[in-house]
Amino acid sequence: IALPCLAKAQDKEERETYIKRDEVPHRILETMDTFLTQAKKIKYISETDGSKHSYEIKFMKSGKRYSVEFNDKSELEDVEVVIAFDKIKKPVRAEIKGYLKKYTYHKFRRVQKQYSSDTMEDKTVIQSAIEGQSNTTIRYEIVADLKEDKNWLRRELLFDAMGNLINSRIVLRRGEGFILY
Repeated sequence: IALPCLAKAQDKEERETYIKRDEVPHRILETMDTFLTQAKKIKYISETDGSKHSYEIKFMKSGKRYSVEFNDKSELEDVEVVIAFDKIKKPVRAEIKGYLKKYTYHKFRRVQKQYSSDTMEDKTVIQSAIEGQSNTTIRYEIVADLKEDKNWLRRELLFDAMGNLINSRIVLRRGEGFILY
């Protein structure tokens, strides 16, 4: 089953495809196996954007939805946890809301807390995300429908830990299957 995930940023196109566990590199599975015990709804995904290939493992654990992404060298890119917008610290939420004021309307489709680190071991970053610790680089990724003038756009917005916008990408929808979960 291949459902497209398309996003435009510097003319970038992403595609996510479900794959079988045995198609995931062994090193990634070794890193992840400890964390997948007692996990539910485990999905293995191959993702390409034209120039970059990565692997993603999505799962539910303790009532939370996780997405762990690795590059094609089996190195951890980031861990994302689906959260409610009101779980973001109040001053950070205020900063994000300040950015959103430039739109006449917004509706959140997905809010994720993103964990990453260039210095910590992959397993430590994943454990930090599962435990909800803030000892890694924290970012917030929000997919929202935004109205500007009379035009509607779906954007993926990336904010740093203080609520400052890092990146904004237009998400090109093809039905509602643009995000696999």
